[in-house]
Amino acid sequence: MQAGSIGGNSFSFVSHHLDQISIIKLSLLIFDDISTEMMIQFIDAWVAFAKEKHLSVVLEAVRLKEIAQCYASNKNIYQQGYYWEKGPELKDMPEEI
Repeated sequence: MQAGSIGGNSFSFVSHHLDQISIIKLSLLIFDDISTEMMIQFIDAWVAFAKEKHLSVVLEAVRLKEIAQCYASNKNIYQQGYYWEKGPELKDMPEEI
């Protein structure tokens, strides 16, 4: 695979530009075809990397209650998505959209 075809949000890109960034965004849209458990493993890996490198993380397209709740208490993880646009309470969220 050529370097130009790996995408700007790749691990390689992020790790080579750490001196220029303070926050990374992980879009959850790409995880539609995998289990919630596998999605959490991917998120946890990025969060561990971010923590080691002193970066914050934005989770984009949070659509599952389990994901929203799992990361809601972490002050270094910000969330964007269908649950957060109108500011509902976690207890009022449906399990899945």
